[in-house]
Amino acid sequence: MQVIDIIKKSSQKYTNFKILYEKGEITKAGEVLWGAIQNLIFAIGLIYGKKLGSHKKLKLFWKNYCIEKNMYEHFKNFEDVEKLHTNFYYEFLDIEELNELIRKAEEFYEYLNNHLKELLTEDKF
Repeated sequence: MQVIDIIKKSSQKYTNFKILYEKGEITKAGEVLWGAIQNLIFAIGLIYGKKLGSHKKLKLFWKNYCIEKNMYEHFKNFEDVEKLHTNFYYEFLDIEELNELIRKAEEFYEYLNNHLKELLTEDKF
């Protein structure tokens, strides 16, 4: 799969997230937003020649990437929004915590989207 295709897939997931959130399906919306974020990190990995086929590989790549680029706060963001995925299965977050995490995840999604645009204009791949 090409980087551009993955970015489009992420955008579609983000649109689906918005629809679910507006319907009040907040837990499911959080899981879809998590998927959109994963797609963007997967795309960044592809730019650097890495195919991140598992959650473990994705997380390890992102951790190392953030350390290398001196942007550790974005690995912390990853760990925070990763809770959306766990919450989908265990529903341990109350509505206030979930909404706050979704707000953070939306900001992280925007950061990743912008970061990808920068990488693509640098012709890294």
